Amino acid sequence: MASTSIEKYFKAILILNKKKSHKHLNAELCNLVKEFDPDLYNNLNLSFLELLIKCYTLRYLDDAPNKFSVVFIQYPLLAELDYSVSKIEKKFHIYQDSKKLDLDYRQTWNNKDPEFTANNYIYNGMSKVNFIETNESKVHCLRLDPNFGIDRAIIETYYTATKQPHDGNFLREFVISDYPTTENPNTGFELPFKPKFKNP
Repeated sequence: MASTSIEKYFKAILILNKKKSHKHLNAELCNLVKEFDPDLYNNLNLSFLELLIKCYTLRYLDDAPNKFSVVFIQYPLLAELDYSVSKIEKKFHIYQDSKKLDLDYRQTWNNKDPEFTANNYIYNGMSKVNFIETNESKVHCLRLDPNFGIDRAIIETYYTATKQPHDGNFLREFVISDYPTTENPNTGFELPFKPKFKNP
């Protein structure tokens, strides 16, 4: 959903500049936005955009390469989405009969829609750092791996992470450090965010 929302925003920017794109969120679409508005583009987190581009691969896992890995960390991701949308929304100035229109984002803000205001650190006047570090995040890791005796295994893990800082890197890997064998059935995982419990 985050990937689709940024994709639609980017396409709106292009349409307002009399250019269309029928592609999903990808590097080409991002570069077109960068051409039209380098200031906006340079204020966005590029690793977050790359994560959203990777998300599209999840629709067609059969086409994903071996060792494809993606990690979603709840509150850092939500915070970066709200930050990105707020930056993009400030770029839209649409008028009708010389009167500036409030678009859906601003209308939802003014109406205090709980689905919009809940966990929206910008609306609630929090700093991004405090918002991330005061919430325990749900973490979802996925990896495609060919080393489990079958053509390719889909390996997933879900856990709750401790309250901790986030360095702004959304391209973390879900790494498998020890593959199971007959002699050693245990599998070792390098978790990308510190878990709340020892055995998530």
